[in-house]
Amino acid sequence: VVINLAAEYTGKKAFTQAEMATKTLTKSVKGLAGAFGIAFGTRAVVAFAKASVKAFVQDDNAARSLGITLKNLGLETGNTSVYVNEMISNLEKQTGVLDDELRPAMDRFLRATMSVSKAQQLLGLALDISAGTGKDLTAVSQGLQKAYLGNTASLSKLGVGLSKAELTSSSFEEIQLRLTELFAGQASSAAESYAGQLNKLTIAGNNA
Repeated sequence: VVINLAAEYTGKKAFTQAEMATKTLTKSVKGLAGAFGIAFGTRAVVAFAKASVKAFVQDDNAARSLGITLKNLGLETGNTSVYVNEMISNLEKQTGVLDDELRPAMDRFLRATMSVSKAQQLLGLALDISAGTGKDLTAVSQGLQKAYLGNTASLSKLGVGLSKAELTSSSFEEIQLRLTELFAGQASSAAESYAGQLNKLTIAGNNA
């Protein structure tokens, strides 16, 4: 902050007036610094820095872990992990669902399908079902993963509107098609709701 005291005071009493103004200004600045100290004290700044570093390390490890999954499954082609992590980052922004949930769900689908495109397709369906049923993404992705691997009964616990007879007599492709018809657009609708907007705002703040 630059304050031009010389421009304010001229004439015989200039020095006295400048001195008084400086003392008043110093007192005000100290008061202001004290106010900032309450909100942004050294301890708070250090704690924030530690929390930020910890959050970054955790997020970085999760991204690397997903990259290792792609490599182990033979799905890494040089930039696949970058593409998948960017896709998850975009989904987080669009849906208001944390990448802490999105990455493990994607990991499950990758292991079950051995296909990036199929896993991405199932992740989108899982988001729609999660929004439509109120079940968390972890439970939905686990149910879909089991169903893809042959245990379709796992979906009955999610309340997706399919009977046990339908689940046991249908192929996964038929079940997926039916679920897509039932829950299409649920995730995008939820993202545009008031709660969804708050979630996206919170995520943006956390990422910042």
